[in-house]
Amino acid sequence: MELRGDITFLQRQIIWINQALLGVISSNFRMVSLNIKNNHVTIEVILEKESVEDMNELQEFLSLLYILEPDNIDIELQVKVFNGSLYLSKATDQGATVYKRREI
Repeated sequence: MELRGDITFLQRQIIWINQALLGVISSNFRMVSLNIKNNHVTIEVILEKESVEDMNELQEFLSLLYILEPDNIDIELQVKVFNGSLYLSKATDQGATVYKRREI
C-alpha cells in the first residue's frame, strides 16, 4: 500500500502503528503514543499490569510494524506499567497519542 498526497511522516507512522495494533490491544492496554525525533520513532505503551502475553503480542506488533514501514527508520518500543491517572498530551509535529483506553 503506497500512501500519496499531503500525508506527513507523523501521519504515516500513525497509520502503520494502527494497522499493526489490530488484534494486539487487550484490556490491559491503557495507552499507546509515539514521538518522533530525527526519523527515530519511539512508541510508548502503557500497561495496567505486567503481562507475558501482552509482551509477546508487542513483539509481534513490532515485527509487523517493521514489515509495514516502507522507510528504513529506527523504531524503539518502550513498555511501562502504570496505575495512576493518564493525561493526554497535545498532538504536535513530533508526537501523538495513537490509542487511549476509556477510563472512568
